[in-house]
Amino acid sequence: SGHETVFLVEDDPAIRSLNQQILQSKGYRVLTASNGIEAIEKANAHSGKIDLLAIDVVMPKMDGYQAALKMCQIFPDMRVLYVSGYTRDVTMEHGVPGTGLNFMQKPFSPDQLLNRVREILDSKSAARA
Repeated sequence: SGHETVFLVEDDPAIRSLNQQILQSKGYRVLTASNGIEAIEKANAHSGKIDLLAIDVVMPKMDGYQAALKMCQIFPDMRVLYVSGYTRDVTMEHGVPGTGLNFMQKPFSPDQLLNRVREILDSKSAARA
């Protein structure tokens, strides 16, 4: 279980809602957005801390990697988990470096999501954008 704030950015409303429920059921505070532009707007308006950004890589309007770079300027200590239904090779075409970043491929189970989020939050050297 957790107490941190996770910002979940996912363009599929069903996946976003399910992952939000999973994280909230374990005590995380969850902010959500449906695309990178909306995420940046909400991040600018958010007055608290964001501990982890879990962001889909391939989205309309602005891809997840570009949005994460901008959001890390607002919250420099925020950790980032990139999520995609595509392989790491395809996500590299969207600007995501092939190594050194936290990446999780869809589909994943609720336990896999919770374990990965906890692992990143507990790591002292977790990658950022």
